[in-house]
Amino acid sequence: MSMVDEYISRANETLQNGDPQAINSIAREIVVAFHSSIPNLSHYRGTRAIGCGPNYHTATDLKNLIGKLRVFQEARDAELYSEYGLMATTDSIRQLQNAIAEDYTEDQFAKLFDKIDNIYANRYESYAVGLCGYYSSDDAADKSQAQLRTEKLRVFRDEELRKFKLAQFQSAPVNITQSQSQEAQAAATSIIVGDLSNTYERIDEIPENELSDNDKLKLKGLLAELEQAKQKDASMRKRGIQKVLTFLADKGADAAIAAAPYIGAVAQQLF
Repeated sequence: MSMVDEYISRANETLQNGDPQAINSIAREIVVAFHSSIPNLSHYRGTRAIGCGPNYHTATDLKNLIGKLRVFQEARDAELYSEYGLMATTDSIRQLQNAIAEDYTEDQFAKLFDKIDNIYANRYESYAVGLCGYYSSDDAADKSQAQLRTEKLRVFRDEELRKFKLAQFQSAPVNITQSQSQEAQAAATSIIVGDLSNTYERIDEIPENELSDNDKLKLKGLLAELEQAKQKDASMRKRGIQKVLTFLADKGADAAIAAAPYIGAVAQQLF
């Protein structure tokens, strides 16, 4: 679950509980977390020092903040997934999230599940495992089942995105040829070195639920080995790239995206 998803989920639960102080608290937390990412959010009402009366975020204010988070999430999803034909899956995830937020009845959940299951149950072999209506499961059509479907679709979407990304890495365009001067090669090498530190920063930013701290260290270690291999012959660089790609094959899309620029730059030096 992304940070945006987590805040939307927490905000909706807080609204359902109806505690004014908790509503004010989560609203302020959202403003602090996203004021640099969502335009004009820092000027949103209620962001002044905690006080009372008009300084407090109300339930209406929190609903408006949730709306801003959803717009931000949709724009980010479109940027990340539309290029790879994954917006249909993203839209199904969003429908399930909205159903949870709107506190659907069991009958409403059942109708939504029928629609979404008809799309994915035959497409992905493991999709139906654990879902109500399959394999003699007698679980009710409820929020927990909606959340399970959401998590499954996220996994499938990340797998598809990773395949696209890895395919891009392996077919990186040739921009550096053997006929180029040593000065040009040295310049390209210096760019790659600079990119490695940036890559480490991007890896550190990946949420731990997407990539554990141990896996982050392993990935950094493989990239460091690749940094050493690029000083050697092409076969060593190829082996270094293959080791990184093999490691990324069973990790989330965030890890592949973070490492992509550096791997692509090293791959260009093979030609």
